[in-house]
Amino acid sequence: MISEQVENGLQYLKSMTPKVLKLLMEEGINTLRRLSMTNARELSEVNGISMNRAKNIIYEAREEMGMCEFITVDQLQENWKWFTTGSEVVDDLMDGGITTGRITEIFGAFKSGKTNIVNTLCITVQLPEEEGGLDGDIIYIDTEGTFSKAKIARTARRFGINPTKALHRIHLAKVYSSDHQLQMIESCERILMTYPVKLIVVDSLMALLRNEYVGIGCLSARQAVLNNIIHLLSQIAESNNIAVVLTNQVVTKMAGQFAYNDAVGGNIVSHGCHFRYRLRARGTSYNETLEREITVVDSVDLAPGTAKFFITEAGISDDPKINYKIEEESIHELKASEIDQRAEPGNSGNGDDGDEVDAGNNRTCRMERNEDGRIPCPNCERTYASKRTLDRHLKSCKEKGG
Repeated sequence: MISEQVENGLQYLKSMTPKVLKLLMEEGINTLRRLSMTNARELSEVNGISMNRAKNIIYEAREEMGMCEFITVDQLQENWKWFTTGSEVVDDLMDGGITTGRITEIFGAFKSGKTNIVNTLCITVQLPEEEGGLDGDIIYIDTEGTFSKAKIARTARRFGINPTKALHRIHLAKVYSSDHQLQMIESCERILMTYPVKLIVVDSLMALLRNEYVGIGCLSARQAVLNNIIHLLSQIAESNNIAVVLTNQVVTKMAGQFAYNDAVGGNIVSHGCHFRYRLRARGTSYNETLEREITVVDSVDLAPGTAKFFITEAGISDDPKINYKIEEESIHELKASEIDQRAEPGNSGNGDDGDEVDAGNNRTCRMERNEDGRIPCPNCERTYASKRTLDRHLKSCKEKGG
């Protein structure tokens, strides 16, 4: 195995100069491994690096990394790591969870649970290794505008992580075009130099490309951009030994008289992703049940299989009922009006009021859910699943005198 000292020895290459070293650092190429995976033509496009210089430093880097020799497979060193998805049955299907160093694609129709899964991963990867995590930061590239601070905060409380600290470790970029998406993926390597990132999420891979490249005449150009994105993510994953998880949309295809959903992106995505999983909602309606199904579509080393799990308000789980390790709601889960109310004089400020509701008559009633998981109104017989809905009801309930 190549030592860390050797891998970080860019400055010791024979053809390296201080100017070129600075340019490489600005491009996020900070290790011999990353340089050795770079294409000479692409590197020569950096202003200040000639084609000959690019070839020389890349070839020298490959020599130092031992990439110019054939080895017997018994000498091959693999240092992949795995972290939990938040569901034991899904972990079992994946042989331990999400793996580093490779690309995982999760695709499915709307409401199938794609964003719910990656939101959960944003928390589980922060867990210490003894609890199934990697104690790492996250880069989250949001192309659909579906990132939710409140959901992340709830998931953090479920796993016993301080919501504010959990959100601070997620580095979010909202992108609005395919070239913006590629630009932010290229910028990932600068973040990797500063923070201990262990997971990159792109949610979703094809949303912007489908919008910009419409029709068969644009297919070739779209696939070229997509291939560039997949190739770059694969390099980042392997050279930094971090996990890359992509969500993907589906397209309906016809096979004779039958129709089925398949991932968008064609062969570029199929060949570029190491693990591919399909999600499906259970039942005839997407909102009929919280139960979901995940199937191994393609894998480098997993057997075909299917597992069932639940999507919840705090991530995916084996059980639809969630037990929170931190019961108190965080400020990130409140609306602006509720934050203002919590800050009013007379409130304790310790957050306990987040578990209480105003029952009228100048008294406060502790929130207690019944067997169905609903909160009863203290003034009438109605019950509600949401505290916010109950708070809204209490105002009219008091006005009517119960």
